[in-house]
Order: sequence, then structure tokens, then C-alpha cells
Amino acid sequence: MGRPSKCQEVKAGLLRIINGKRKEHDLLLPGERELAGMIGVSRSTVRKVLDEFEHEGIVSRDNQMTRCLPLKRQRGRYAFCAASGKDCRNFYFELYHLFWEIFSSRAGELEIELIFIPQFWDQGVQKQLEELKKYDLVFVSYIAGDVVRQMAESGIALVMLDEQNRMENYPFVGLDNTAVGHLAAQVLLRAGCRNALLAEFCMGGRYFPFEARRRGFTVEFEKNGGKVTWVANDQESPNPLVCLNSLAQKMEPGLQEDIDCIFYLSDEKSDLLNWPWFHSRRIPQDLKMLAFLGSGELYRNHILPDRIVMDHVAIADILLYMIELFEKHHVLPRAEQYLIAPVYQPGETIFTLQQGDSAE
Repeated sequence: MGRPSKCQEVKAGLLRIINGKRKEHDLLLPGERELAGMIGVSRSTVRKVLDEFEHEGIVSRDNQMTRCLPLKRQRGRYAFCAASGKDCRNFYFELYHLFWEIFSSRAGELEIELIFIPQFWDQGVQKQLEELKKYDLVFVSYIAGDVVRQMAESGIALVMLDEQNRMENYPFVGLDNTAVGHLAAQVLLRAGCRNALLAEFCMGGRYFPFEARRRGFTVEFEKNGGKVTWVANDQESPNPLVCLNSLAQKMEPGLQEDIDCIFYLSDEKSDLLNWPWFHSRRIPQDLKMLAFLGSGELYRNHILPDRIVMDHVAIADILLYMIELFEKHHVLPRAEQYLIAPVYQPGETIFTLQQGDSAE
């Protein structure tokens, strides 16, 4: 579907500022010149987006001042659907737990219901699909493909939040996964690395975003004279320890070569960096380490490496923008895509061996 337009990118930045102002109960926006500097675009581009926001009833402009308009009342019903285990009580992916906390906190007085959908199909899902028909807009975060297709066939208005669920003719809001790979390669190249090991960990089958991140990383790294060795665990087993051991076996031959850095991709269903194998002396002490983390929850007991993260706030603000349009005009969002750029957060660039760690 192509890249997002410059106006779509600027919308994400301006919506972040607008929602931040609303949260602070400060409805007066900075001037166009200052806004342009904050977002890093031209003043004319900011003016074009503000004109559109004024037409949509999101801001008002008078005497060369721009004010955010608060939401007056709620007309629609909204749901955020997240993948869960069979108990339908906990998030299957921690990154969406973090996203829900940010999304719901920025929603203010809007009522958005959290609905868990089992990641693996069971008979109870059919009843949930019937319940979803009462919502005007449903945000879908990494739901099993056959369930999402049934949602679409049932006529439910959907907004997709993960590439696994991206479908033609439906709006998509999510991470620009190719940009994740590009950014990771640039970070490691600037650190002087030229021989990278790209290690992927995933349970439960194919994960489409990894493919875009891998391509983006490999193209950018090799274009600048680097070499990339790619390894991934066998995915047949549902046992995380079996999958982790599989990844270790694939990584060891690569580590014996002249590897100077590792870029980790993990689906975060297992605490990869706290796994004992990574604390063993099989990993060179001076190896540069970079990881993609959608959520830091699983790594709270570990010194985080340099990391590429999702901009959850930008994604949340685009979703709230869609809700705002529906509240003001009762029109469902167009089938556009909003790709949100990743964020680099420097941490510990050297993997530090802990005393007394076993090599089991």
C-alpha cells in the first residue's frame, strides 16, 4: 500500500502534542513556526495539517491562535481486542499490555473496552464475535488470522494494529518494521561494527514483522560494507526451553566467527535476555548488543542493552484521532495506513558477564 504521506506523518506528531495539551488542560497550541520546529517539518506542512484539523473540528483558529477542541460527548462504542491465552485474562504479548496502558490513559473520558480473544482458536470465540458487533469501531492487535477474517466477514468495523492482521480495504496503524531494521543497522554501523549476527526468537509459527525487520537490517548493513549472518530457532515446539536451546545451537557456530555485534529480535513471550545461556562465557565479553523491545516488562531484572522500541504514544494518538473523527462526524476511518517510525534508546552497549553464571 506504499509509504505514508508527509501529512500523515505530521498528523502523528501534531496529535501527540494536542493530546498532551489536553491532558495538561492547556488547550492553547504553540505557533506554527514552533510546531514545525518541534516536529522537524516546514511551517507550510504544519499549516496544511492544521487546516485539515480545523475542518474536522479538532482545533479552532482565531486571532492567529490555535486551540485544541475537547471532546464534548461520546457517541460511539469502542473496543480494543488483544490476544490472550485460553483463560482470556492476560495479554499473550507484553508489548500490547504496555500499549493498552498508554492508550487507555490517553483516552481521557472516552470509554474503550478491553476484550481478550484467545490466540489459538476455540469454540468460545464465536460467541465473542457476536458480542463485537455492538461496537462501532474495534481495534485489533495480533489476533489469529482466521478470527480476524471472520470479524471482517461479520461486517465489524476494524482498525488493524499489527502486520499479522493487515488486510486490504481496512485502516492499518502500526510500527514501520522496515525502518526498525534500517535504524538497527545504522546504530551498529556507527558503533564500528561490520560483522553482525541477526538472531530471531519466535514461538508458534511465522511472524511477519520479523521478515521486514530482517530485510531492512540486512540491506542497510550490507550496503555499508557489513556482513550479516542470520539464525532463528526451530518453531515446531510449543515449549519455550526447546525453542531457546534451538536458537543457542544455531548461534554458537556464528559466534565462533569474527562476529562483533548481535541484533536480537524476540516475540517477547519468553525472557530471552535473562535466559542462563546468554550469561555463559559462550558470548564474547566485548560483543556489541542491540535488541528490539516492544515492551521492557520482560527485561526488568536485566541491564537493558541498546534497544529499538515502538513509539506506543504515537500509535495511541492516531487511534484516538480516528475515534475523534467518528465522534464529531459519525464517519468511520478511511482505509489508510499510518506507519510509525521506531525509536532508539541507548542503554548498555557491552554485554557484561555476571560472576558465577553457569553455562547450562
